[in-house]
Amino acid sequence: MEYTFKAVTHTPGIIIWRVEKLELVPVPDKSYGNFYEGDCYILLFTHKVGSSLSYDIHYWIGSQSSQDEQGAAAIYTIQLDEFLGSGPVQHREVQNFESDAFRGYFKQGIIYKKGGVASGMRHTEINSYDTQRLLHVKGKKRVIAMEVEVGWKSFNLGDVFLLDTGKTIIQWNGPDSNRQERIKGMLLAKDIRDRERGGRAEIGVIEGEDEGSSPQLMEILTSVLGERDFKLPSGIPDEEADQQQKSQLTLYHVSDAEGQMQVTEVATRPLVQDLLNHDDCYFLDQGGMKVFVWKGKRANKAERQAAMSRALEFIKLKGYPTSTNVETVNDGAESALFKQLFQRWTVKEQTVGLGKTSNVGRVANIIQEKFDATRMHMMPELAAQERMVDDGTGQVEVWRIENLELAPVETQWHGFFYGGDCYLVLYTYKVHSKINYLLYMWQGRHASQDEITASAFQAVALDERYGGQPVQVRVTMGKEPRHFMAMFKGKMVVFEGGTSRKGASDPEPPIRLFQVRGSDAYNTKAIEVPALAASLNSNDVYVLKSQSGIYLWCGKGSSGDERAMAKEVSSVIGQHSPAEEIVAEGQEPVEFWDLLGGKAPYANDKRLQQVILDHQPRLFECSNKTGRFVVTEVTQFTQDDLCEDDVMLLDTWDQVFLWVGNEANDVERKDAVVTTQEYLQTHPGSRDPDTPILLIKQGYEPPTFTGWFTTWDISKWSGGKTYEELKKDLGEVTPLVRITTEQNDGESRQVFQSFPAEDLIKKQTNELPEGVDPAHKEKHLSDSDFSAIFGMSKDQFASLPQWKQLKRVQINLLLNTAVEKSNLGHFTTGQDSTNSVQIPYRMNVFDRNINFDSLLKFSQISRSTQLHLKNVYSSLALCMFVAAAGAYVHVVTRFFQGGLLTMLGSLAMMAWLALTPHSPQTEKKRMGILSGFAFFTGLGLGPLMDYVISVNPSIIVTAFLGTSVVFVCFTLSALYAQRRSYLFLGGTLMSGLSVLLLASFLNMFLGSVFLFKVHVYLGLAIMCGFVLFDTQLIIEKAEMGDKDYIWHSVDLFLDFITIFRKLMVILAMNEKQDSKRKDRK
Repeated sequence: MEYTFKAVTHTPGIIIWRVEKLELVPVPDKSYGNFYEGDCYILLFTHKVGSSLSYDIHYWIGSQSSQDEQGAAAIYTIQLDEFLGSGPVQHREVQNFESDAFRGYFKQGIIYKKGGVASGMRHTEINSYDTQRLLHVKGKKRVIAMEVEVGWKSFNLGDVFLLDTGKTIIQWNGPDSNRQERIKGMLLAKDIRDRERGGRAEIGVIEGEDEGSSPQLMEILTSVLGERDFKLPSGIPDEEADQQQKSQLTLYHVSDAEGQMQVTEVATRPLVQDLLNHDDCYFLDQGGMKVFVWKGKRANKAERQAAMSRALEFIKLKGYPTSTNVETVNDGAESALFKQLFQRWTVKEQTVGLGKTSNVGRVANIIQEKFDATRMHMMPELAAQERMVDDGTGQVEVWRIENLELAPVETQWHGFFYGGDCYLVLYTYKVHSKINYLLYMWQGRHASQDEITASAFQAVALDERYGGQPVQVRVTMGKEPRHFMAMFKGKMVVFEGGTSRKGASDPEPPIRLFQVRGSDAYNTKAIEVPALAASLNSNDVYVLKSQSGIYLWCGKGSSGDERAMAKEVSSVIGQHSPAEEIVAEGQEPVEFWDLLGGKAPYANDKRLQQVILDHQPRLFECSNKTGRFVVTEVTQFTQDDLCEDDVMLLDTWDQVFLWVGNEANDVERKDAVVTTQEYLQTHPGSRDPDTPILLIKQGYEPPTFTGWFTTWDISKWSGGKTYEELKKDLGEVTPLVRITTEQNDGESRQVFQSFPAEDLIKKQTNELPEGVDPAHKEKHLSDSDFSAIFGMSKDQFASLPQWKQLKRVQINLLLNTAVEKSNLGHFTTGQDSTNSVQIPYRMNVFDRNINFDSLLKFSQISRSTQLHLKNVYSSLALCMFVAAAGAYVHVVTRFFQGGLLTMLGSLAMMAWLALTPHSPQTEKKRMGILSGFAFFTGLGLGPLMDYVISVNPSIIVTAFLGTSVVFVCFTLSALYAQRRSYLFLGGTLMSGLSVLLLASFLNMFLGSVFLFKVHVYLGLAIMCGFVLFDTQLIIEKAEMGDKDYIWHSVDLFLDFITIFRKLMVILAMNEKQDSKRKDRK
């Protein structure tokens, strides 16, 4: 397992493997984002959470992949999970239905490519010019590009298409595609050019609504696609699950205690964390859109390992599509997406005791210190963590809504908020000499609907008065954010009802009780509660105000800081009243209880010293254009994901930011707050609808917002490039037209630098010398080398049709053996040996200069694989020797005459060998098992050899020599041939074996001599094919890291023995026929 996953490191990033021949093969970095439809892949994402590493494993299933490949990918996922300590989150991804997290890894987009391992498709590094494909590009945030049929029938009016011909990439933008989709298409085209072509391809852009402005590009497009003689169809909108559907949650308990999966419904939304038992496994069904599997840490190993397969059974049972996304999470290592489906997800390993309460979103370990406004501006991540743009020392202006208009509140009443009123608070502060604004909308619980509506209207008017710069924050009574409290220096008071406006009809209650929460000037407020003993709590401090005086009641669990802040706020509540009387819990005077209506039970339980809410920030794109409210998550988000025509929602759990781009449409801008409220109402985690909402406009982002992004460029919006500027950056299209014309004419006016033939032939693109055009290697040959290899001059070659040129290049350069074969002999024209010309495929057998060393050179096979083959053939030689010994024992001793026991012994040894893992420690043991297998196989040859000896003993020698010649010839053919060139035979050979088995079964009843002969001769031909196939398969496995030479020798040994059997039977039959003819004469 360590060898399979040797690429795994502790460095954050992604690693991708492809399943090839049921083995895992790393994908080159340059090919990340390209996925063949016929293959399966495994992706490992490593990232830091605090000081520790977290892992996500995704196994991706191509739409055309086989069941065997899908099963192998699932098994390797389990093994990788165990290799990493059973901590990773596992994801099952299906082509076209990938999760947002998976697509988020590939910022430039994902490309689906046709074919796969079975069709010989390989991931290449760079500079692959030999291509012609059409990519259908979809998506605004995370691009998906799929290879489609090259033709106009693949186009539509709503999407972007890329025609990639290797050296040229033409982007065609559908008239109905939006600006962001066009930008993403250009970025993908640039990525293909830079990553796959080494920056050497040319890019041109055609606007579908104005094709006439690009006549040259359209001419090139038409030359490849043909004339368009029909109207293109409209684009098909992307299917998105609406938020309402995602909010449908059902939790199931799953068990297989009786050998069958049993699923029991536990609960529906809202869900709480305590529903999950550490001894069990659960399914969490998110409206059929996604299924989560939670594995308890104490669940038995069988249940944990079978979790993914059980989830697939559950999907089938529910009738969900097979493409349904599945995510497996481990107890204690849950993903952020899973946690947010619960009302409140906490980390419970905290000390318990009396003391202060604080809620901290765990994003970074930040030391609590006295606030410094400068640090907040210099460290936006600290501002985001603390939800503070500064320390609250800026300018504060407060207005109250009176008669639906704004009425200023006098400075002495700042910090007093009445539940029957609505207020607007404008906070002004400076960052690097630039003035910034926060506009808070505080809405009382008992305010009238007219006043609430008026507060929103007046907020818009005030926002426009300041040029749209203020960040708007909706504040619900009792849910005030930390910075809001900091503005009033620990002297904020919230009254349950009433109003502060003059002429109010409601008299002030004679007795009022206030609960004081907070430990410093930045987080303290006093909230009015019912004046009853039941309202008390031992963990807090209370202010009891009456006409006779003020009591400051200190619970046993309150801290000294909390008591000090309570004294501060009581001085504001009890203005013009006698000094407060401090009362400790348990020492209350009778008058205290009388004011509260008598002594009564109240809360006195211990409170967790610190409850850590474990929620990661998440960014969403919001839309309700289709009449449904749709949010699309943007994972691995950066500032670049905020686009000018978007409305984006950043959810940090205890507050929600709504970012509005300058180019967002008017409807989405006006409905922004409603959109956010709908998001909270439909959130699967049953969120508090009163969560603070901050409305932020592009270019005026506060540090509490920018701090959630890895990096933030304050000049991005002013210095960002427009679509036309990005288009211009692609370069002029004139070179593109010139290069394409040259390709179409089959001529080149360019002078190509010459290189030696050995530097060009059989070289991969990345092995070519610098300056070589991989698409036209023949043009870099000298005149003499060109004539020697192609048998004609360059002018004669240029006069050939283009298809003939391509075929000759493929034969002589791509699959070339001409130069190597010509080394076997030279044909000399003239007396000067320096003028000798090497003629391909012609050899002078009388030439004494034959280079026999070239017969032993296999340049296409790596050095390590050649050493592996030596071990394979050494093991094969041992098998032959032991098998000969076994056959000799049978012939001499007549041991095991029936043959059944020898066959069973051979099968048993083979199974034992297969089940014994290959390692240096088991090498000797496995070699012994191999010898036993060969010995029993030799014994099994005994009955046939007895028969052959009775006919003519010399047949055995002839058959052995014939088998050796056949085996060596076909082996050399496989070794000399290009890698994988015979692997296509696998399916045909297996089909042939099936036919042989069927014929053998039928002949048991028919007894046909003709059918028997067909069986023997056809079997001989099939086994010769297996020598080719097995030899190249062994090479391929060795190149991919499979160096089990003992097991590989078994394949070749069986091929040799079977050919030997067939030849003995054929020779014996012919010998008997000859004898019969002689007897007749």
